[in-house]
Amino acid sequence: ETLKNSPMMKTIYRNIKLITICISAFIIVCSVDIVFDNFLTTDNNIKLAGAGIVDRTIKYWGNIILALILLIAVFKALRSLKKEKQTKILKDLAIVPIYLVAMFVVMIVFDFAFVRPNRFDKEKKYIEANIYSTKKAYAIDCNIETIDYSGTITADEVQENKSILDSTVIVDKNIVLRYLNENQTGTGYYTYKTAKLSSYNIDGEKKPVYVTPREIVNNKRTYNSKTYEYTHGYGLVFTDATNYTEEGKVQYIQNDISGKDAKIAINKPQIYYGLETNGIVITNANGKKEFDYSDGKQEYETTYEGNSGLSLGFIDRLILGLKQKNINIAFSGANSKNSKVLINRNVIKRAKMALPDVVYDNEPYTVVDKQGNIYWVIDAYTISSSYPYSTYTEIQYDNQKRGINYIRNSIKVITNAYTGEMKFYITDRTDAIAMAYRKVYPALFEDIDAQIPEEIKEQFVYPELLYRVQSGLLEEYHNTKADVLYRSDDTWEKSTYKNSQSNNKTKNTREAYYTLVNVDNDEKMGLIQFYSQKGKQSINSYLIGTIDQGENKLHLRTFKSDTSILGPTQLDAQITLDEEIQKQIDSLNVTGAKVTKEMIVVPVGNTIIYIEPIYQTLINESNLPVLKKVIVASGNKLTIGNNLQEALEQLISQSAVSIDVNTTEDLYGILDSIIKANGNLSESLKSNNWELMGSDIQKLQELINSLERQLEEEKKEKNNTTNETSNNTIVDGNVVE
Repeated sequence: ETLKNSPMMKTIYRNIKLITICISAFIIVCSVDIVFDNFLTTDNNIKLAGAGIVDRTIKYWGNIILALILLIAVFKALRSLKKEKQTKILKDLAIVPIYLVAMFVVMIVFDFAFVRPNRFDKEKKYIEANIYSTKKAYAIDCNIETIDYSGTITADEVQENKSILDSTVIVDKNIVLRYLNENQTGTGYYTYKTAKLSSYNIDGEKKPVYVTPREIVNNKRTYNSKTYEYTHGYGLVFTDATNYTEEGKVQYIQNDISGKDAKIAINKPQIYYGLETNGIVITNANGKKEFDYSDGKQEYETTYEGNSGLSLGFIDRLILGLKQKNINIAFSGANSKNSKVLINRNVIKRAKMALPDVVYDNEPYTVVDKQGNIYWVIDAYTISSSYPYSTYTEIQYDNQKRGINYIRNSIKVITNAYTGEMKFYITDRTDAIAMAYRKVYPALFEDIDAQIPEEIKEQFVYPELLYRVQSGLLEEYHNTKADVLYRSDDTWEKSTYKNSQSNNKTKNTREAYYTLVNVDNDEKMGLIQFYSQKGKQSINSYLIGTIDQGENKLHLRTFKSDTSILGPTQLDAQITLDEEIQKQIDSLNVTGAKVTKEMIVVPVGNTIIYIEPIYQTLINESNLPVLKKVIVASGNKLTIGNNLQEALEQLISQSAVSIDVNTTEDLYGILDSIIKANGNLSESLKSNNWELMGSDIQKLQELINSLERQLEEEKKEKNNTTNETSNNTIVDGNVVE
């Protein structure tokens, strides 16, 4: 009795009550987490995030009641413990597991008896909430434009869209980097890791070019040379993205390191901060001059004049040397009071140190301002996995997969390649996460009304990481109707393409690429991705990502459902059927040579053109791809030329080859859709869902109409073929009309 009434026992009882109250409060707070769970799996195995009817009706209130029952059970058990009623204690606590089992049974029964017989009707408003939130979370609520496909491009259309066709990007980024690292390394001084497309004014004409920073190679140098001499990269290389040389090689617009061929003025070409600048360098050292560049005849030197860098005394250099495991930093006789130690020079790691809580694009790119200064542009993304009712996806970052259901490219980091000065700009004020970071780090961000310089803003391109996420989500979420998503009636997939001239039958997804496109009557550099209906190869739509006044914009264009447009894989099959074209390609595939290709599909007005550069690589010689032929197709016409201009001229001439664009895929695809629509109608009839019945009947009628049109087209073609045959007569073994 003394122990029961002791202060220690009273403290234990009080603590148990407090812990129970906290646990109950935690259960109540966590009950709202149901909006982050998956409540439904569609026919296409897409898990819809959010709280469904079972969660909102049973699970949510059940958890709140559980918290109250837990509280009552523990308090009653403590009271029984005081009265030494051991049997009563067990009975009091047994209420909790009994309730959990009962709640689970109720959820199962409710789902089977009330929800499953008419699941869509019961879950409809929650599916609509998922569609709305997913589009909001990923910024994919873009305008959809329906295009009336005009078929084969005409001579007038070629003339009207001359600037687009002349600016079509046919040079592959990887080929540019191969040429640069093979021919422009400057006797081992430099390396080229990134080439980004941008539009620059070249000789009074806006032209797509690849911009590549020339960065220093330091990994095999001695301590003194990489710390005091080879401290920086030098300048940018500008490569034509639309044309090759007459020999089929990469064409440089500006590549002379001394600047003799300069078309774009660069005032400070030295790159002290970049992607390959990972080590510490010391400038203005005693008896040391920094290597600037060599023109093949003479080596030029420079001295760093920037404001960045640390002026350190011996003790500070010693501490830094110990941290870097390199005591030469402290004891080298080259150091003086005028020396500056440049640290944290990798632009991505530098940005992470300033703001570690966001995701940084691993492919920053360089731009040039009016004063000729080089800047790095780093796209930063705010992400979350706690956006209510938004469907989850994955991104790859820092060699790890991360599940997210929200992403925004709301922050741009502009870093001076010479001084290392960083400026953080918020480009999307609607992003609550970015605005919260601004309040947490007010000194880090530029003023909310501060504008990125216009000449830098004009060189922005749509970020690829964001586009990959958005284009993937739009495979399902392009259609905003709840019943369509629920039944996966309108699922897309990215177009496929076999991109090598081998016997391998594997087809790869044709990933998005940059090219010049016409958007809102303005020519812009855009990322483009073509789609096909799932299980088919014909193109049915495409997504364009462009920059408008520094902001990301998506434009989704769809072709009418009864339009037959060859996909890249289908066109590739047509090319192999043409003996003349295949003969020209096979002539390149000689011993010691490798033939490669890459198809580009470009929107031009209300039609599209296919461009397939054919490269030959002499493995035992230069090992660099050389453009040999270009195949161009549009509608039902196909041709081949030595370059793009020649192929386009032939495409609108009589020499173009006619190809078959009507595939059996269209007919069988419609039949499969009719069968599925009929099955959906049967389900609607069983569940007495009148709303779905009306939708299913309308869908069935549309499909039957499409089938009738397809059959009529095939009948016309057969009649035309029969008439042509009947008009021919055989005389002495020769066919005459």
